[in-house]
Amino acid sequence: MDLRIPRPGRVPADDSELWWSVIENLYWRADLSRGRKRLEATLRQATAGQRALLAIHWWQSEMDNGGFHQFFWNPSGLLIDDVLSGLARVEAQPHAGLLRRALALFPGGRPPAASRLQRTLDAIPPRRFAALDGEFQRLCGRRPTRLDGLCARYVRSNLDEFFLPKGEQTAAAPRRAKAERKAAAGVIAELDALIATIHSGGKAASAAGARARGGRKSSTRRRSRR
Repeated sequence: MDLRIPRPGRVPADDSELWWSVIENLYWRADLSRGRKRLEATLRQATAGQRALLAIHWWQSEMDNGGFHQFFWNPSGLLIDDVLSGLARVEAQPHAGLLRRALALFPGGRPPAASRLQRTLDAIPPRRFAALDGEFQRLCGRRPTRLDGLCARYVRSNLDEFFLPKGEQTAAAPRRAKAERKAAAGVIAELDALIATIHSGGKAASAAGARARGGRKSSTRRRSRR
């Protein structure tokens, strides 16, 4: 499956928008929770550039949310090698050096298997990760070393890795549009059912009220005849 996207008339000027647009197809298919083997099967469908930019995207997302501790603890840690090779591809050497320094905190220079990961992470003084987290944020806060800028620059220099030839449409686009239409139809059906339930409930309540009022009137008439 070709996960590249149709070539736009104009490449987005915004770096973050461009970065996300070229990896979105791959992002929704790559499920980290299903293990490295299944993940690798999905990543093999991508171009080298898509794969690199997806890994960097996941790394930055984890770093912005919980730092190195979260990156290594979560399944995103499966992408360590992809992140390193991706950083080299977009010429983000300072970022790669920072990741290698974080890896050096583990015995053997790599996070252990999942069964021993929590214990190993707990043994690393939090201040060690915190110092590296701070360096990451400072690095990404400077315009020349912002990851969105570096990734967008790579896209603009390698358009064929991310965009189909003019006039071609990726197979993923029609399927996604069909899925979106199906989901929208499901929501509409649920709303219709809810409205029908409300209306039928209202009619039932009106009928019950009418019966009650009719009962009260007949009772009054019976009392008046007595």
